Amino acid sequence: MSAWGNIFAPPGLLGGGLTDDERRMLQMRAMMEAGGAMLQGSGWSDVPITGGQALGAGLAAGTRAAREGAAETLSAKREREAADREAKAEAVRAAAIESIKDPTLRAAAMNPSAQNVFLEAYRRENPAPAETEPEVRTRVVGGVEYYYDGARWKPVPKDKPASGGAGKPRDQFRTLSADEVVRMGLPPGSAAQVNESTGAIKVLSKPTASGTGGAAKADGSGMNARQQAGRDARNNAVLDYAANLTGTPKTDLAAMAPEEVAAIVREKGGRLVQGGVARTIGAIPFIGGGLVDSANSELAPWASQMAAGQVSVNNPAGDVGEKAFDLAARQVPSPSMDLETQAQMIQKLLEEGRQEPGVAEPTQAEIEAELRRRGLM
Repeated sequence: MSAWGNIFAPPGLLGGGLTDDERRMLQMRAMMEAGGAMLQGSGWSDVPITGGQALGAGLAAGTRAAREGAAETLSAKREREAADREAKAEAVRAAAIESIKDPTLRAAAMNPSAQNVFLEAYRRENPAPAETEPEVRTRVVGGVEYYYDGARWKPVPKDKPASGGAGKPRDQFRTLSADEVVRMGLPPGSAAQVNESTGAIKVLSKPTASGTGGAAKADGSGMNARQQAGRDARNNAVLDYAANLTGTPKTDLAAMAPEEVAAIVREKGGRLVQGGVARTIGAIPFIGGGLVDSANSELAPWASQMAAGQVSVNNPAGDVGEKAFDLAARQVPSPSMDLETQAQMIQKLLEEGRQEPGVAEPTQAEIEAELRRRGLM
């Protein structure tokens, strides 16, 4: 006998398959479903609906409801899985940020657009420790006496004794005017400085002899015209870089000797995102390089110009590729280098640009200047 027979058959025919209570409950449920289907189907057609048709319609409606319920369940499951994946990704990102020990760098990684705000807050919350009087060590470079304060070399100020004695005034340099250059017997167009403390004259450069084509000019460097132009452009960018790094006017730096410029860089060029800190931030995936560039935005253009000039110095023939630019970028100062390394590189590059000229035949103007100096004209 079918299941429907078990439900609607007299009790004696059940053969113990269902109890009376179970049979009555199933009968009531089947009748309610069939009646509901008949009422629902009464509006679909004017033809009378039989109990069998109503029962079939009820089963079809139940099947549709089951399918719709399954679809809704599957959609909800997919939404939950997507939310779970997003939560796991956020947890991984949070763990990566939490692994950054420096609180300022951690905050910058969480919100790169506000990194300058975090850096400024870090400076306020972590002021530099007060300097204590260190054991004084001194040295003299280019006639200028420097003392070591435990962190960097600084020029000896007028009111500070360098080695336990009386205070010594710092050497003061002044650029000679064109008339003074001629009176000193130097070729017109030369650049020179006078140490007003000692009266010593230092020649920075002399006019170069004219050259032709790509041959090296007589300026003592052995460079051709392309290399010299690149060197001059590079060193002009070096002064711009040092000026922005230290907050010193470019005109003041241009009047200083290379070792003086390097001393200013050591004294005033320190910043938070520099050297090892810059390299650590730069190693943060995806955002590190942008953080370093943003923190040193005023230096980036000049670093690029220095590298472009160095490319011309390295490649006299002018045939360059991407590797040439990568090499040149490592030969000029950048924020990723330690401050001392930047100071040494700046001094070296400026010294290269101020080499003494090679021996050349004196011009008529040089001869006349020398005669005037000796009182013979």
